Amino acid sequence: MLKKYLNIISIGIIASQLFLFFGCMTVEETIYLGDVEVTAPICPPPTHVNINKDVGDITITPRISVNTNSSVITGRTVDRYNSSFRLSNDSTYRAKKNNLSWYLSDYTLGLDVDFKVTKGFSVFGGFNYSSGEQTSLLGGNVGIGFHSHTIKPIVRLDIGITIQTYDYSAITIVHTKTTSMFGVDEDWGIYGDRGNSTNINPFGTLTINSSYDSSFFNWFVIGGFYTQNLLGFEPGSTSYPIFPFLGSYTKVDKRSDMLTGFIYLNPGISISLHRQIRILLSAKMNYEVLATHSKQMYFLPSVQFDFQL
Repeated sequence: MLKKYLNIISIGIIASQLFLFFGCMTVEETIYLGDVEVTAPICPPPTHVNINKDVGDITITPRISVNTNSSVITGRTVDRYNSSFRLSNDSTYRAKKNNLSWYLSDYTLGLDVDFKVTKGFSVFGGFNYSSGEQTSLLGGNVGIGFHSHTIKPIVRLDIGITIQTYDYSAITIVHTKTTSMFGVDEDWGIYGDRGNSTNINPFGTLTINSSYDSSFFNWFVIGGFYTQNLLGFEPGSTSYPIFPFLGSYTKVDKRSDMLTGFIYLNPGISISLHRQIRILLSAKMNYEVLATHSKQMYFLPSVQFDFQL
């Protein structure tokens, strides 16, 4: 009987010690983003020009655009890691001031389909393939269009989304702070992450174009705005007990996303090769205004063929 009581007392002492140790222990883990490289194309909205289209017409459009700019766009993510980190080989790591490098694709091939449902309404969709820096990526678009029918010049409003795959390589720094009855212990780790993400982004464009029945030449001007999400990280925090009533664990993720935004202007001409076949030549000028520091207009000269069925 005495032995049983001694065992109970021993278990109680051990439980009390564990409660005192873990009950006073907190673990705080903070994740920072260092330098990050992204490979992706600039993804302007599709070009839809209504020239002599009737209700029920389907336009199939193969296209190609070429990047004529610098192959790298630089920017800065919010809450990037801005201190020095000592590596195991006695060297130090410090993230760049502009810690994001966006490597652009050299060219983009695409195929779009536009269906005129009624006199004032169309639906569209398409996909694209881009290549550059030994990386091939896929994307697409889908949306709806509202337009005039008989009033000339033709006015069309397109609203839709682009879907694009991105490759990225990122440096992640993890700071772990453990507080217990024995004091405070801090640990730092640095990691390299490689992967890809698929992001969905909205766009809106307004198109004005001529529609001369007897002319082989027509003009168009497209203006609008669109965004591109480059990373896919979502800052946030979580907290939960390690064991019931025995300490807590908190994780704070400060890896921010990178949302770029482009003012879009696309003037061009349409040349009729046949009543139902046209070639469109356009400039596709893109000016980034949200995230990067390049302060530069990006030209993506484009050629597309409209086959009207």
